[in-house]
Amino acid sequence: EVLARADRTERERRNLVLISLDTLRADHLSAYGYPRATSPKMDRLLAGRGARFADVSTTYPLTSIAHMSLMTGLHPGSFPRPGAIEPQSPVRMLAESLRDAGFATGAYTEDALLAGMFGFWFGFDRFVERPLVGEARGIETFVDGARFLREHREQRFFLFLHTYKVHAPYVSSQRYAPFAAEPDAWQGELASYEVPAEQQPFVDAYDRAIREVDDQVADFLAELDRLGLADDTFVVVLSDHGEAFGEHGLVGHGFGAHQEQLQIPWIVRGPGIPAGTTIAEPVSIVDVVPT
Repeated sequence: EVLARADRTERERRNLVLISLDTLRADHLSAYGYPRATSPKMDRLLAGRGARFADVSTTYPLTSIAHMSLMTGLHPGSFPRPGAIEPQSPVRMLAESLRDAGFATGAYTEDALLAGMFGFWFGFDRFVERPLVGEARGIETFVDGARFLREHREQRFFLFLHTYKVHAPYVSSQRYAPFAAEPDAWQGELASYEVPAEQQPFVDAYDRAIREVDDQVADFLAELDRLGLADDTFVVVLSDHGEAFGEHGLVGHGFGAHQEQLQIPWIVRGPGIPAGTTIAEPVSIVDVVPT
C-alpha cells in the first residue's frame, strides 16, 4: 500500500523526526479506542493529520532489542548479540543511511538502554544519553529536540527522540494528579481490559504518564510548526513494546508474548500523507525502516 506520494524534487527537501515513547501499549491511547482521553493532542495533531497503523507488533518486548529492530529493519535473530551491533557488522543503521544521504542526524535518549556502546550511536552526528530523572522524564529530551530543530532548520535532518516517561514507575508531574484519580464515566469499559483490582492503581498512574507525554509531544510539534518545518517533515511516533498489568498473570514486560506486551502504536504524519488515514494491514516494527 502506498502511504504517501511525492515527486523527486519534493522528496529532496524532506526531514524525518522519529519519536519513541518507551513502553507505550497501543490500546492505552485514545487514538486506538481507549476509553480515557489519554492522548487528545496526539489524536488531533498526529492521527488526525496523518496515518495510524491499527495493528502493529514489536519483535521482542525489551527496549534494546526492539529498538535495534526499529533502527535496522531486522528481527532479533539476525544479530549475534540481540540488541547490539558491532562496528564491523555489515548491517547499516537508519541513521547511517540518512547521514550518507546528506541529513544532519541527532539523537536524544533516556536511561542508557539505547547505549552508544551497543551501536545505537552509529550514524548520528550527535548522540546524547540521559539518566532517569523521575517525574521530569521527557522534559529535557524534548527541549533538546526543539533546540536541534532550531539549529538545523536550514538543513535536511533526522532527529530521534526517546523517552522513558511512560515506563515504570509511572511517575508524572503534580498537575496531572487529578487525571484518572477518581472513578470516571469509563469505569465500566475499563473493566473489559481484565486488569486485576490490585493492578488498577498502577494502570491509573500509567495513564497519567501517557497524558503528560501527550502534552510534551504536542509542545514539540508546536515548535516544528513555529519554525515553519511541519510541511516538510515526516513525524513518526511509536513505541518499542507494551506493558502488562496482570491480564495474563504477568506484570511489566520482557517475558511474555501476549498482545499487551507486543502490540504498539505507530502514527505518522507528513507531506503527501492523507489526513485521518487508518491502515488495517498487520505490520511490524521492522517495517519502519523500509517505509
